[in-house]
Amino acid sequence: MGFGVFDRFFIQECLGIGIIRYADGLSFHGLLVSRDSRGEIHFKDELSGLDAIVEFIKKRPTLAVSLAIYSDDVLFGVHLTDIEEDNIYSILGDEVFHGELDDFLVTFRGELYAFARKREIKEILQSMEGFGDQIIGLNLGPVNELLMARYKQEKEGEILQVGCFQFDLGLSPFTVEVRPPQDMTLDNRIIERVYVPAFCAALNALTGSVKLVGASEINSSIRDLPFKRFYLNARLPILITLLLLFLCNALFFVYLNDRNLEFRDHSAMIQGLAGKQGALQKYVDQNKELIEGRSELHVAALCDMIGSSVPRAIELDRIAIRPRQTKKKDPEQRMIEVVIEGQAGDPTDYARWVDNVRQMSWVSSVAYQQYNRSDEDMTKGNFRLILLRNVE
Repeated sequence: MGFGVFDRFFIQECLGIGIIRYADGLSFHGLLVSRDSRGEIHFKDELSGLDAIVEFIKKRPTLAVSLAIYSDDVLFGVHLTDIEEDNIYSILGDEVFHGELDDFLVTFRGELYAFARKREIKEILQSMEGFGDQIIGLNLGPVNELLMARYKQEKEGEILQVGCFQFDLGLSPFTVEVRPPQDMTLDNRIIERVYVPAFCAALNALTGSVKLVGASEINSSIRDLPFKRFYLNARLPILITLLLLFLCNALFFVYLNDRNLEFRDHSAMIQGLAGKQGALQKYVDQNKELIEGRSELHVAALCDMIGSSVPRAIELDRIAIRPRQTKKKDPEQRMIEVVIEGQAGDPTDYARWVDNVRQMSWVSSVAYQQYNRSDEDMTKGNFRLILLRNVE
């Protein structure tokens, strides 16, 4: 019964614990039972004695535990029809409990039921207080073995013995008798008699075949154990994730700090450049007449003067500065041409701008101007303006 490569990710495990009360005390035997994704049953880790069981459970704080209790205090019977959880007390209340329903704990499967007073069971369960929140199943007497009896019925006949009880399933209702415990064979593997109750208890929990009434603590464990398992299994990944987030935040902080230092350096450099620009502008303002009176025109300064005069309604596409091509005897041969091309939305804005440019000191005259509406965009017009400047 080997495990497949991927089965281990889908295995359900339960530790069955068989508890038998003898005259000289309690006997504890445990067996780990698992069911894989194909529904096959496997068992291993035979545990004898309460100390060995407790040590094993301490290493597996999320392992499900199912108990089987055999005691003279456990009574049982067979009903004529299948018992349901919502009518268990109405069926058995008068003839069994005599009105003291809250004092009893009942387990049942099909027509078979077993019950005991809660105080008797609690005395047995006191030894389990250390891992009570892991107990998801409680099986009393023959109810614990009925599932295996039904399974073995097809192979061994109507009258058979599983562990401590003999079933005659050919009768209606069937009968149950107490017998000395014996070994059980399952798929050519022998389960020793002392581990049969533990095996049946774990199998009942894995298949959910036995119902329990009157034990709210165990019903709470059934609901809470998956959350406990998720919490304990997720602690380490969550801690690692938080540490990684902290490390990422620290690295990001260091990065931002370095970038902040760079920005400070750049800001200081920009402030220095701004100071130099202000000093240069002050020098230009103080020597404006000298600069404008120079015989050689500085192209960059000329472009700045043109650009500063352009209103928002006008967009410049091209500025060209070139010597004027004229005949040698033409008195304007020492002139240079400034060709300006662009777009204007309103001819009035364009005309006003041309008048402002004409009044500038560096403009000798307007040699040519043209304004046409754009074929692509009728809201704008294309213009071409040629200005002359004497370089002497």
